Amino acid sequence: MPSHINTLIISLLILFSTSLYSQPVTWDSSTSYSTGALVIVGTSTYIATTNVPANNPPPQHFLLD
Repeated sequence: MPSHINTLIISLLILFSTSLYSQPVTWDSSTSYSTGALVIVGTSTYIATTNVPANNPPPQHFLLD
């Protein structure tokens, strides 16, 4: 297969896997979140900078988006 087709296939796989992973969810204190998770708290969206165990407040381990 030509290299540009391989590059396209890999790019599409990355796009689809990251777009599925990055769906924002509403904050739930009983839920743990993985690094990169998008979490909505009120009118703000946060991005997890590390793995976040359950029962931690969002600003402690998240960046405001």
